[in-house]
Amino acid sequence: MGAVDQQSFPQAADDREWLRNSGKKFILAQPPHVLDIDQFPDNSWILRNRAVNSSTAEDYETGLRLETAVHYPSYPLINELSELTNQRVPIVRERSLLNGITNNTICLDAFHPTQQLEHVAVHNHYGIQHMKAFVDQAYGYPFLYLNRASALGNLGLAGDPGDDYTANWASMKMALVQVMEMGLFGVALSGSPICGVYNSST
Repeated sequence: MGAVDQQSFPQAADDREWLRNSGKKFILAQPPHVLDIDQFPDNSWILRNRAVNSSTAEDYETGLRLETAVHYPSYPLINELSELTNQRVPIVRERSLLNGITNNTICLDAFHPTQQLEHVAVHNHYGIQHMKAFVDQAYGYPFLYLNRASALGNLGLAGDPGDDYTANWASMKMALVQVMEMGLFGVALSGSPICGVYNSST
């Protein structure tokens, strides 16, 4: 689980012990960016520019809420780029703001071989199915989304979505290494999306 940074997270050890004793389940995910951590003074596990999203399975009864895709009004917009963009805060990157969603990957209005489905209709199908599997497994049982760098650790019951890599052989090799490393740190479920996110779709 790693050592607790007592200076930055004075309550982390107690929080970790409480969570372990209460039998919580954990899903590690990249959370949306939060500008002001002072909004959450009681949560010692919140890191700079990041936050812990606490949800229950009941939140998903009316459909999946993809926390990692939320864009808050505080995000810098095109032609309104602020110094935050240069800090490489989670999710928001300057090139992401300036480039279209289909840049260097499959065009979303392209048709699949059956000529019946546009790519935009199914491009996130597998991701949604994975999320549904988590929800079905945890239905009626409170669980937490944790930042994978959280001082609380993963308590041995965690999954990690991995990082985005370029769709090429070098990145695929790095993704394999990351999956193995996560296993060494006790994260049983880990994977990396290889879908041409950055600069390549070959």
